[in-house]
Amino acid sequence: MTCVICKVEKLSEEFCPDNASDRCDHPCLICLRCLVENVTKNGTCPYPKCDEVIDKKSKRVALFEKILSQMFTVYEATYKKNDLTASDDVEHVIVKGLTGESLRIPFCRSMTINQLKNALHKEWKHKENKMKLLYDGKDMQNEEAQLSSYGVKSNSKICLVVCLYEIPEYFDHVVFDLYWGLPMTETESWFSFLGYEKYKEYRVDFLDASCLMFCGLDHYKTIDFRQSFAPSVVHSGDRIDDASKTGHHTIDVHISKIPHDVTHLFFTLSAWNSPSISKYPNPSLKFFKASNHQNNLCKTSFSHAGNSQAVIMCSVSKPYGRWKIFESGKLSAGNAKDYDPLEETITKLIASGY
Repeated sequence: MTCVICKVEKLSEEFCPDNASDRCDHPCLICLRCLVENVTKNGTCPYPKCDEVIDKKSKRVALFEKILSQMFTVYEATYKKNDLTASDDVEHVIVKGLTGESLRIPFCRSMTINQLKNALHKEWKHKENKMKLLYDGKDMQNEEAQLSSYGVKSNSKICLVVCLYEIPEYFDHVVFDLYWGLPMTETESWFSFLGYEKYKEYRVDFLDASCLMFCGLDHYKTIDFRQSFAPSVVHSGDRIDDASKTGHHTIDVHISKIPHDVTHLFFTLSAWNSPSISKYPNPSLKFFKASNHQNNLCKTSFSHAGNSQAVIMCSVSKPYGRWKIFESGKLSAGNAKDYDPLEETITKLIASGY
């Protein structure tokens, strides 16, 4: 694509995901750099014959500035291949996932992002192009850059987030199916003292699936079994699969109807009456087009719930204008009775670059 302002052909990721204002009635053909520079300098949209007045401090402009700052960084360090040679005094960086797992990787200042991803692939088997590495609130996306260019030092902690699926632009009506195993209860019979096994049965009990929508760091709306409908998101309510002994909540999303200011959708499972979700086996999520329920496009499951009230199953965000599904597994306090702790956890994730 060619920017209509600077006339330079650029990658699609370098263009604004939306116009600077809803009042702007023209295609998004301005690169991020030109739009941010013109709005900062003149306070107007630079698109030819538009000239809409733009608030320099608006959330949308702030989002464009953040995308631009994370996209372009000046790198000065020089790579020296022999810097990676092992020595008696090996330094490390610590890479942590949102589920709590961590890995120590030998570190040197000239190590590149690509080399770190290769090391992680060998240990955790994630594909390199599905990895998102975060440090100090920045997405370390330039694979040729050195870790030191982002300020990474020995013993620094880097967060790994895995992209489960990049949603094609032509998708619209999609479904997130959040499900869990029904808890099993044990009942002692009066014969139990003779050595008989306890009587076991499945109990119909529900977790609550919720979709928390955010505009940057600001909470926008929550869709759950009580507030089950918004133009872009619809909650199914309770469903039971007797054959597989699983409970389900499905959440339908119409991508084209998501408000322009919404940057993140977080899908969570939380316990209503139980103090934790630990008694519900294998909280899981699968994603598919509404027109093809049989074709699971991505799936994830967690078994580390412990004593937490809730787990963030995944997030959907649009870095550089394309909606992507990112695995989470982050545990949190909070549930459908009190979303404040969940909102706080999510806000911290967004602030960290997630």
